[in-house]
Amino acid sequence: MPLEPFRDPGQVRPVPVAEGLQGKVIGPRDARVIAGAQQYFFIDKGRRDGVTPGDVFEVYKPAEVGIGTASEEVRAVMMVVHTRERSATGLLIQIMHPGLDRDMPVRLIRKMPS
Repeated sequence: MPLEPFRDPGQVRPVPVAEGLQGKVIGPRDARVIAGAQQYFFIDKGRRDGVTPGDVFEVYKPAEVGIGTASEEVRAVMMVVHTRERSATGLLIQIMHPGLDRDMPVRLIRKMPS
């Protein structure tokens, strides 16, 4: 199977973005009961949406509507390690809650410079 060309980004680091791209979790690469650090997850945004390797996304549970309900909760942070046209693979680099479900929203929080 041919490999995609590897481009060394050098000393470039992702920079924070405000109101970044939003998407959803497709699911984990490997089926596990709970998510753990260094696990791979797929998201529904890819190259056509401007996602590049090195971009950082948050996985979060949205706030519930109503008085006395739960606030928004960030569950994990993932770094994109591979992109396809309509999807990307992210490596969990930080996990705050192991409950990462299919269709859970994600948002871009750090973007690799062009």
